[in-house]
Amino acid sequence: MNANHRLTHALLRLVYLSTVIALASGPEALAQSHAARTEALPPLPSPQAIVAELNRLRADPAAYADRLEARRAWYRGRELRQPGLGAVVMTREGIAALDEAIDTLRVTPSRPALTASAGIARAALDHARDLVRSRIQSHTGSDGSSPDTRLERYGQWSDGCSEAINFARSLSAEDVIVDLIVDDGVPDRSHRRVLLDPAMRRVGIAMIPHPRYGGVCVIDLAGGYTEGRGRR
Repeated sequence: MNANHRLTHALLRLVYLSTVIALASGPEALAQSHAARTEALPPLPSPQAIVAELNRLRADPAAYADRLEARRAWYRGRELRQPGLGAVVMTREGIAALDEAIDTLRVTPSRPALTASAGIARAALDHARDLVRSRIQSHTGSDGSSPDTRLERYGQWSDGCSEAINFARSLSAEDVIVDLIVDDGVPDRSHRRVLLDPAMRRVGIAMIPHPRYGGVCVIDLAGGYTEGRGRR
């Protein structure tokens, strides 16, 4: 690596859920609400499904905007009522963030497909497990690691690397990608920029249950990545 390599830490996305409105609930009530609801929900989407969905977005962002259009009917002011979730999501911006994402995708050209990397996926899983175990919400691990140093455990990255994290009980791979593309409450839309970065060519994803938010998804990307013995 050299000083010209880019490292982007996208801001964390936290999607608060409740049978009413989660921001009005304490952590204990929120955790109990998640535990009761997740028993009836389908399994979390697989990393492979999320990689495929991310490539669907990158292949034709303008067409992908139609998927966001279909969600406009789910909004009631700042409340997002997704069918099948059994909960209300209290957004920060309401439908305005969705409409802005739609407008952006309509004028975004296609991006190169991402190739899945076993090493990057292992680095993403390391961090996802750490986020659950330590209850932190950060790109910095409890051991002081950063996205680039975690990638270096299992290989060598080049031409930039980045990370996006979503805390939410996602029903599908589409939910994960749409959450990050809409990027509600994130002023610079850093998750959107990360997922649509044309310089990124390799990806690894982890998606595991989270006791408070229902799920946590870590998406790590790199311009290039050589699998092999890294630096532990």
